[in-house]
Amino acid sequence: MQQPDNFLAAIIIGAWVAIIIGLGIYFGWKRRREDAELLDAEVSYTRVEEEWDQWSSTERQARPSRFRCFKCGEYITGGEAVCPKCKAKQQRCMVCKQFIGQEELYNSCPHCKQLAHRNHLLEWLKVKGTCPYCKRNLQPSDVV
Repeated sequence: MQQPDNFLAAIIIGAWVAIIIGLGIYFGWKRRREDAELLDAEVSYTRVEEEWDQWSSTERQARPSRFRCFKCGEYITGGEAVCPKCKAKQQRCMVCKQFIGQEELYNSCPHCKQLAHRNHLLEWLKVKGTCPYCKRNLQPSDVV
C-alpha cells in the first residue's frame, strides 16, 4: 500500500514542478517580449524627437528678424524683449522660444496660460501630448 502513496506523491510533485517550469518559461518569454516592445518604443520615440528637433530648427531659421509688438503693433527687431514704444514685455513661444508677433496666430495652454505659435503648439502636441511648459497632458482640441 505504501507504494501507491509514493507514486501519487511523485505525480503531484512532478505536476507542480511542470507547472512552475511552464510559468517560468511563459513569464520569461512575456518579459522578453515586453522588453523588445519597450526598446522599439524607445527607438521610435527617439526618432520622433530627432524629427521634431530638425523641424523646430528649420522653423526657427525661417522666422523673421522683425515682428510687431504683441500689445501695440509697433515693429520690433528680433532681439528686443520690451517694446520701445509701449514698454510691454514681449510674449515668447514656449516651443520655439521666439517672440510672438501681433499678426501671428497663437494658442495658450488652458492649465498654465502660456502662449505658443499655433502651428508650433499643435505640432508639439502631436509628438509629445503634453504642454511644453507645465507638462500636463493636453490634446490639440484642448488648446484655447
